[in-house]
Amino acid sequence: MHRNILLHIPILIVCLTFYFPAVADQSTTKALIVNGVLIPSARIDLIMETLANKGQSQGQEPDRGVRENLIVLELISQQAIREGLDKNPQTKNQIDSVTQKIISHANGANPNSNPRLRAQIDLAREQILAHALQFAYAKANPIKDDVLYADYKRMKSELGNNEYLVQHILVAKEDDARAIIADLKKGGDFEKIAKEKSIDTGSRDKGGKLDWATPVSYDKAFSDAMVNLKKGETTDNPVKSPFGYHVIRLIDIRPLEAPPFEQVKDRIRKAREQEDFGQTVKKWRSSANVQILNDPNSTLTPSTPFVAKAKPESVTSQNKTQTTDTERSVLTTPGSQKLVETNKPTPDLATTVTHSKSSALSAAEEKLAENPDKAGSWQKLGAVYLEEKNYFKAITAFDEAIKRNQKYGDAIYGLGAAYNAIGNKDKVRELYFTLKKFDAPLAANYFKEFLLP
Repeated sequence: MHRNILLHIPILIVCLTFYFPAVADQSTTKALIVNGVLIPSARIDLIMETLANKGQSQGQEPDRGVRENLIVLELISQQAIREGLDKNPQTKNQIDSVTQKIISHANGANPNSNPRLRAQIDLAREQILAHALQFAYAKANPIKDDVLYADYKRMKSELGNNEYLVQHILVAKEDDARAIIADLKKGGDFEKIAKEKSIDTGSRDKGGKLDWATPVSYDKAFSDAMVNLKKGETTDNPVKSPFGYHVIRLIDIRPLEAPPFEQVKDRIRKAREQEDFGQTVKKWRSSANVQILNDPNSTLTPSTPFVAKAKPESVTSQNKTQTTDTERSVLTTPGSQKLVETNKPTPDLATTVTHSKSSALSAAEEKLAENPDKAGSWQKLGAVYLEEKNYFKAITAFDEAIKRNQKYGDAIYGLGAAYNAIGNKDKVRELYFTLKKFDAPLAANYFKEFLLP
């Protein structure tokens, strides 16, 4: 599957905007210069700290992926300014509004004397510019229906033609799984053994029975074993997955009816727009002049102007060549896990960060202030953010709820809905497996809503 670097930075940024206290900069991180414009160390540290607080590992070189993300965001922001999008009244108003909100949340602190606060403001500003450019690009480069239909056919092919109904027994040790298989071959009752020995609490009480699902809904090893079974057959060997060892029995198969093209065309269009825009960004990245500063306290300012010797051509004034590559791209950072599969629409990021406070939000915030340690308070706040399409704040709130109650089904469901809205299909699948372990009925609804096309 083709991979490239795309506009995934905003996913990191909106979560930061209103949840980081403004503190003095004590960074030892090296700053960057991208085409003559400074990316201060405080901006890198801000994202690094957020990822660490969320328990997200960044691999052997933890700041490498973050730096690369910020380089790409800076390049997109620079191009937006070249296109004059920073002068657009709506964009300018959005930037001003978000800036005032950030300062207000920092109790009126002066960003000119506080590197961390300055980083928050600059990240939000670049995010809004990036969204404005992506929107303008999509408008100037319409995608033909034949390209969208080719994508549709590919997605149908990847999803498969069938749904499977299975039951399984999950155990922690391979020897235990082998013993269960031997017992079943002697005539043992699958449902009884599942109820007694399975560690999958979501299906255990139902004799190990799962809901109808397509192969892509399961771990690859699980799905590979499942599709090779005939009705009534059980795996001869244990199937290893990240959850343990499975004994799988196929109950039934039925055809999967994909939604008609017209029903999903707009979603596919969003995916294709992301991919085409990403290819353009990739070209900018390959020709960018990037330097790593030895002195993170450089006196260069983030607004230092840069005039390229050979400016990138406008991406909004004329149609670019229509691509015929129909592969879905997967958004990644170099050396990191997959972030977003582009078969989902991106939310309106500018609306997300500037959303006005509703009465429901005020009530949820008051409830949280009264009970800040209760998972339910965070879950209700997340539900309000989700309803108002403030997806990234919803993610933060649902995460806080789950930290306080790891088996909070409604919070996991809401978190999946938020990730689904921003297009992070891998995270949606991961949360499905988590939910399925202890709330199978809720997981079934989750699957139908977020994992079927």
